[in-house]
Amino acid sequence: MGEVTSTTFTILLFVAAFLGAGAYAVLSIADFRAARRGFWATATSFAAIGLVLGLMTTWPLPVRIIIAAAFGAVAIGSLTWVLDYLRTREGLGISEANQPDIIMLSPTHTYKVGWNATSNLEITFLPARRDDETEPLKTMAPIFQIKNIGSALAKSVTIDWDATAIDIRGAVHDSDRLKGFSVKFTDTHFGIFSGNADDPKAIDEMNGFRGITSTPTFKGYYLVYSQLATTRIPYMAPEINNTAYQDAILPPQIIEVLGLYVVAAIVDRPPSSPWVALPPLFATIRWQNPENGKPLRYRIDSRMLNTKAYAMVNGKVVNANANVEAELEFTIASAP
Repeated sequence: MGEVTSTTFTILLFVAAFLGAGAYAVLSIADFRAARRGFWATATSFAAIGLVLGLMTTWPLPVRIIIAAAFGAVAIGSLTWVLDYLRTREGLGISEANQPDIIMLSPTHTYKVGWNATSNLEITFLPARRDDETEPLKTMAPIFQIKNIGSALAKSVTIDWDATAIDIRGAVHDSDRLKGFSVKFTDTHFGIFSGNADDPKAIDEMNGFRGITSTPTFKGYYLVYSQLATTRIPYMAPEINNTAYQDAILPPQIIEVLGLYVVAAIVDRPPSSPWVALPPLFATIRWQNPENGKPLRYRIDSRMLNTKAYAMVNGKVVNANANVEAELEFTIASAP
């Protein structure tokens, strides 16, 4: 291959690659007209490479004819396919440019929920990890995964978590397990007490304390809770072409509602008993820019399994204390 032929070949190769990449880029933002022009130019450049090899080399004539024909056939075949693909996408209405589209996936773990009723009244919540998962935990909280598979950067993203379907006060009121304890609520906190729950110190600490406390007359466990919470993400770039996801961690206020509900509602049964469904959670994803983005509302189902070991006599559970050992699983039940 002569110097002129080699130079021409190299230039055309770079032109074809550049135009192809550009056409794919404009396709990713659903600009079909520009994508068609780019793919036409790419196919023409690719066919021209075959002509250069067929006309400007000293190879035997049959070889040059075969090479030129092969490049032309690939260019025509590829162009025919990609134009049909663009026509199909456009016909399906996948043409609205500059809009994010955020998907949400369920956590990869189930979660262990425990309650130390016989000691410090603490409710614990942590992932059920395999024995070979030894890396440090990012958080004890459930981690959902989100990804922007749309065509535009989503700015000022918010996830509004909603647990109002859970009647937490009703569950506590009806709970047999909590009959020997006192559970008090404020607008922002709840406390579980054993002993003298009317002790003024107990009430004062519940209004601004989070954790475990005790006096000679009572033990208490206090938590901040809310059935509505918001997660904020500054931006989410389009990531349709890779496997990257962002973590959407369930807010601690919502976790406390779930933990208390499990403690209140789970029934003493052997571990082989079936999973029991909880009321659903909802996650609504919004963004401020681009404007007019439709909020995406996901329904999240969860279910609990009693994993506590019990003694059984004549088919009945005996010697069961009030402690809780349970497993909680989350599933994205419905998506936009």
